[in-house]
Amino acid sequence: MFRPCIDLHDGRVKQIVGGSIDDSQPDSLRTNFVSEKPPAWFAELYRRDDLRGGHVIKLGQGNDDVARKALAAWPGGLQLGGGITADNAAEWIDAGASHVIVTSWLFRNGQLDEGRLDQLGQALGQARLVIDLSCRRRDGDYFVVTDRWQTFTDLRVNGDTLGRLAKRCDEFLIHGVDVEGLGQGIDEDLVRLIAEHSPIPATYAGGAKSMEDLQRVTALGQGRVHLTIGSALERQCRHSFDFRQRAVAERVGDSRLNHVIKNKACAATFISQRIEDTVLQRTGDAPPLAAQTDEIVAQLRMVSSILYQCSEWCRLRELFVQLQSGLYVSAAMPASLDDVILRVAGRPAKDGTAVHAVELTHSPSCPAELLIDPSILMLCLEEAFSNIAKYSDPSEPTRIRLYLLDLGEEGGFVCRAGCRCA
Repeated sequence: MFRPCIDLHDGRVKQIVGGSIDDSQPDSLRTNFVSEKPPAWFAELYRRDDLRGGHVIKLGQGNDDVARKALAAWPGGLQLGGGITADNAAEWIDAGASHVIVTSWLFRNGQLDEGRLDQLGQALGQARLVIDLSCRRRDGDYFVVTDRWQTFTDLRVNGDTLGRLAKRCDEFLIHGVDVEGLGQGIDEDLVRLIAEHSPIPATYAGGAKSMEDLQRVTALGQGRVHLTIGSALERQCRHSFDFRQRAVAERVGDSRLNHVIKNKACAATFISQRIEDTVLQRTGDAPPLAAQTDEIVAQLRMVSSILYQCSEWCRLRELFVQLQSGLYVSAAMPASLDDVILRVAGRPAKDGTAVHAVELTHSPSCPAELLIDPSILMLCLEEAFSNIAKYSDPSEPTRIRLYLLDLGEEGGFVCRAGCRCA
C-alpha cells in the first residue's frame, strides 16, 4: 500500500538527502526539492484521495505550527513523528495524529532504553505507537541510526529485533537512510528483510520516486510492506499517479479481500460452534467433557490458524489492489510448492490438525521447488480452497496432485485439486 509522507524542515516541505541534517553545520544540508506549497495543502490532497496512514515528520525546530495545521487538515488520517517523547505523545494524538512515530528518544548512549519504551506504552498504549527503525548499513548488517540519522546505535534491524519490538507497537517505519532523498531507487535488500521478518504492518521509505518503485516494493515484499513516497511525489511522479484511480482500485481490492476473509470467518465460526456444543454437552450421547479435551484443543488450534491466515491476507491487501489496477509486477522466486499449499490450507499444528486436511502428491514431471510467484499461487489456491470448503465433506481430506505442463516458450504449471463431496 502507498503511504504518503510530508517531511518538514524550517516549516517547509522538503526532500532532504538522508543524514545531511546537522544543526552544528547548517551548510551540510542537502535538499533535492523544496515545495512552494504548505504542508496543509499536501494533507488536504491526501484526504481528498483517501490516502490514509501517511507520515508528517518534523525535522528539527520550527515545525510544530505547520505540523498542527497539517494534522487539522485531516484529523486521524496522518501519523506524526519528530521529537516525540512520553511527555508530549498524547498531545499530538489530541492534535489529530492517528499514531505517533518515535525513534531517537527511545535510545540512550546508543542502546535501546526499555524503560522509556515502557513509559510510552503507559502514556499512549501500543495501538497508537509506531517505532521508527530507520537504519544504515555497516559491515553487512543494518543498524538503527538516531539523532537525525547521524548516530549509529548497537541495535541491528533483523528478525530478532523486529519480532521482539512488534509486541510493543502497532507498526514499524523503516527508512533506508543510505538511499533516502536521492530518488535513485529503493534498498531492495532492506525491503526483503522487512517482508521476511516483520510480524506487524511495516512501511519502508527511501529512494522511491515512481509507480515502478511501488510495484517493485510490492513484489519484493510479497504485498506485506507499505511504501512511502514523500515530496518526490509532487516533483517527479505526480503525472503518472492518479490518486482517484488508486482509490477506486483499493475499494475493489478490498471487496476481493473481503471475500477471502468472509469465508475464513465462516469457517472459524463453524468450528467455534462445534466447540461450544461440546463444552455444553449439546451433542446428545457425547462422552464426558474430560474425554474430549484433546479434540477441543485441536479445534482451538484450527481456529487460531484461520485467524492467523486472516491477518496474513490483510497484510497482502496491496496484491488485490495492484491486480485490480493492472499494475502488479510478478516476481518469481524459489518456492516450495508444498509449503505454499500448506500455508494456504492452514499449516498443521503440532498434533497434525489443520484447517484443511491435505494429501499432496507430485507427478514425475513436477519438482518440489520451482521459480514461481508465491503470492499469485496463494491467491489461486485460496479461491480453490474456498470452493472446496463450500461443497466438500469436511471429514474427507483434499487430495492435490501437482502436474507440470508444457505451455510453450513461457512455461508454467497447473495445480489440480480434487475432493470428495458430501
